[in-house]
Amino acid sequence: MALCSAAAKAQTLLDHNRAMSGNATPGDTPGYPITLSQPGHYVLKSNLNVPDGLSGILIQTEDVTLDLNGFTIKAGRSCSFNNSNYVVSCSAAGGLYGIDSSASPNTTVRNGSIRGFSAGIFLGGGLIEGLAVRHNLTGIMATNDFATRITGVLAEMNSKAGIYVDDLGLVDNVVAVRNTIGIDSYSGSLSTVRDSLATKNSIGIRAGTLRSNRAALNKSDLVDTSSY
Repeated sequence: MALCSAAAKAQTLLDHNRAMSGNATPGDTPGYPITLSQPGHYVLKSNLNVPDGLSGILIQTEDVTLDLNGFTIKAGRSCSFNNSNYVVSCSAAGGLYGIDSSASPNTTVRNGSIRGFSAGIFLGGGLIEGLAVRHNLTGIMATNDFATRITGVLAEMNSKAGIYVDDLGLVDNVVAVRNTIGIDSYSGSLSTVRDSLATKNSIGIRAGTLRSNRAALNKSDLVDTSSY
């Protein structure tokens, strides 16, 4: 019981009021983004409605676990899908990044949804699990040279890619529907996509290493980049 109590006390709760008041961690100024500058376990207790042009949460340190707790980080961008040519079009206005951990490896984000941003998550490295990313330009963008695993994610109606992994990444058990590119590791020679489904995208899956995926009803189902 003591261990459970200590774990509960270690959680920091985040909501819109906390964003407006600041000081979620030392140096966090009032307004968005909420800046997390200390390792720890952070939990949303409400949706975050982020103004256009701003990010929702900025992670500036390693060893952060962010549990969205079933809530949504959202901004104003919305997207539509053309059933004839499989083109996804999005409104110009929207947030910057739902979560920006681009300079912070070993970040864990789970259990919620992100919509309306240039990138739902801009990831430096770590674990993404149990999320839905919709109506972004890119749902999840992992571009740094840190190990990344993206699992159990639904990526839907993102205008560039549902999920983009540059290198050192594993993408598994992902469903990508109605994106321009469902799952993309175009330049990620060390990335693997496995056990995932891509459907009704312009390009279903573009990767060098593909294992046990299903791609169907895309304009192009599978693109092997190993010889690029």
